Amino acid sequence: MLAERLYAALHATPGATMTVLARQEGSTPGEFGVAVAWLRRQDRIRTVGERQYATYVPVAQPTAAVEA
Repeated sequence: MLAERLYAALHATPGATMTVLARQEGSTPGEFGVAVAWLRRQDRIRTVGERQYATYVPVAQPTAAVEA
């Protein structure tokens, strides 16, 4: 799935732009548009900046508290 590949690439290079991520995955930035929207709706990534200056970072998932 493209969204999962994008998410994995973001963990490898947090703060990357869409152009850099697409080049790493052998795709185009336009193809990642739907995947980015899907991951943002799930609160798995966030966007910093606007338009062509936007960078993407994964959101740290909170760990569940373990009761002793």
